[in-house]
Amino acid sequence: PNEAPPTVIDSFSAAYWPKTSEGYISPLLHGRIFLTKDKFYFVGWSDKKIVLDWPDVTGVSKEKNLMGTIDNSLKLTAVVDDKETSYFFGSFAAREGAFLLMDRLSTVARTISELQGKKAQKKTSSPSRSLTTPVPPDATMKKMDKLMTKKLKNISIEKFYEVVWSEGCKTDAAPLYGPWLIEMGSEKVKVSEWNFGEHTNSWCSEKYDQVRTIDFEFKRTTHLYIGPPIAQVRQTQYCRTEGNDKCVLHMTLGFEGIPYSDCFEVEIRWVARRDGENDITVDVGCFVKFVKSTMFASKIRGGTVSETKPVHEQLFAKVREACAGARGAAGDDVADEEEEGVEEDPTEEETTSTKP
Repeated sequence: PNEAPPTVIDSFSAAYWPKTSEGYISPLLHGRIFLTKDKFYFVGWSDKKIVLDWPDVTGVSKEKNLMGTIDNSLKLTAVVDDKETSYFFGSFAAREGAFLLMDRLSTVARTISELQGKKAQKKTSSPSRSLTTPVPPDATMKKMDKLMTKKLKNISIEKFYEVVWSEGCKTDAAPLYGPWLIEMGSEKVKVSEWNFGEHTNSWCSEKYDQVRTIDFEFKRTTHLYIGPPIAQVRQTQYCRTEGNDKCVLHMTLGFEGIPYSDCFEVEIRWVARRDGENDITVDVGCFVKFVKSTMFASKIRGGTVSETKPVHEQLFAKVREACAGARGAAGDDVADEEEEGVEEDPTEEETTSTKP
């Protein structure tokens, strides 16, 4: 039977530059780059074709072309026939997006290839199965109130990102977060496309590969009823993956229509990290950042944390279901680790309802 054609994640108009040595300018061969999860393809308008397997690509870097006068090129370095070879491509309309996607695909492929090589080596050298080097806990999470710690079995970091956070942007995965907000009763939900590039979150000062904004409204349910019945939320979500070891999704939330909403913002952090060879651990944390002083700070913090935890437990249930479907496994192939959280003070009244 004929094999199905590979799924193209994205494609970019570009030109191949046969740069054989510094200072040498050769004619550009225009064409198009096609990226799949396994291979890099360049198809020229002439007969020129270049096909590279991602595990063979050892580096992707930004370069200048045409004697260093135009900063709009990428160099792919790959091992071909046991020799390191460089390929130069220019004339990009969206070089940054092409660079980030190529770098991610090649990094993930090399990581998986290295892990598979280590597995094969261990099988031949020792009958016992040992785990790969553990991924340390997230340092920023230690500054936050831990909402939960969960474990997902038989899923990679790459697949977790695709299923949970990509929202179908440059992947084949179905959107998850936007539909979940609607399912939870949120209204006027608007989820922007991911903006790829280098972005810095002001609270944690960490750099991320992509950012998007999410706006929605929800009906307030707090028993201390002050203000309008509808609250507006804007989330700014930052995301990055670190090979097949870690995926970080950081949310900064601002509110309108909630008492004292001009006094604070909420930081939510989801960290998925590889646990052994086949599983991942998911930590979720919350931090209430006060931008103005208020006498209700402790109540705002306690109310926010106590209300946020069940919301993200519901989100994790959706995540678990989606991951189970993606790997074709049963939903019970997920184990919960011991959870850490902030105990509620039953004597305190809530002064705010945030529903992050």
